[in-house]
Order: sequence, then C-alpha cells, then structure tokens
Amino acid sequence: MAELVPSLPDPQPLPGVARLDLGVLSVRRLRRFGPALPELPMSADLAVGTAARADGLLLAAPAPGEWLVLGSHSTIADLAPTQDPTAFLALAVGEAHAIFRLAPALAAEALAAYAPIDPASLTPGTATRARFAEITALIIPEPDGSLLMLVDAADADHLVALLAFMTTDP
Repeated sequence: MAELVPSLPDPQPLPGVARLDLGVLSVRRLRRFGPALPELPMSADLAVGTAARADGLLLAAPAPGEWLVLGSHSTIADLAPTQDPTAFLALAVGEAHAIFRLAPALAAEALAAYAPIDPASLTPGTATRARFAEITALIIPEPDGSLLMLVDAADADHLVALLAFMTTDP
C-alpha cells in the first residue's frame, strides 16, 4: 500500500519511527438534526471507531459526529470549504497535530509498554482514541502492522522521548 505522502526526515532519526507531513481536517457536526454525515469520501459507510482510505485520503471517525481526514496539505485545503458551514465545522488543523508512523516491531513493543489496549482490537480499518503513556493519541493500525499515531503537536517531543528510550540499548 502506498504512503499518503513521504515521511519527513527527523533531525535525530529513531529506528522504526517516521514523522509524517500530512494535512489534517477536523470535521464536527454542529446541529443535532440535519445532515448526518459530511460530504467526505466514503463517510456514508464509516462507523465510529473505524478508518478507511479513498482517493489518497485517510478518514477516521474517532467519536460520534467527529471525523478526521488526513492527506496532502493541498487536498485538505481544497476539501475544507466544501463542507456545509451551517451543519459542520471544518477546520484544517494540521499544524496542531503531529503524526508518526511506528514500524510493526516497535508498534507492538510500544503498545505493550505504554497503552492499556488489547493489541488484538487494533486491526486495519479501526481508529482508536486512547492514552499512550501520558499522551492522548488517535491510533490507526495499518495493514502491514505499523501504526499511525496522531497526537497534539505539544506532545510530540514527549512521544519522541518515550520512543527514543525504547529504541536505545541499555
């Protein structure tokens, strides 16, 4: 499966960790009654706690009435104005988030060490919001066993420090 966009090099790369340069669109339903779903690729079939890919985008539904779309910055910028502003709040929030890809071996070890999640529940097509150490993260498993982790930008350095601790030999 092709990556959405290439990984950005980190100043001090960690084995098995890549920071991704993706745009993020946050879409939230504003009205209780009105359109049930925004006009997003494959949103009609997306249940809470799931994720899907289409047209170079990754769409996750972490909570009722909330969707996150990950893709190239230009695609996200084009997609935001298409949402009905009386029914949905659509904001490009890429600068407020950091997105990491953890390689399969590191992903399994990191989950066992820092997350109270049953790894069997993390299958491709799911999107789970959970605590990872002291950080709230949206965790999206990939078909190859790697994990995408979306965290607040303010927590990125803390996450990198935890992962660096895991990847250094004693």
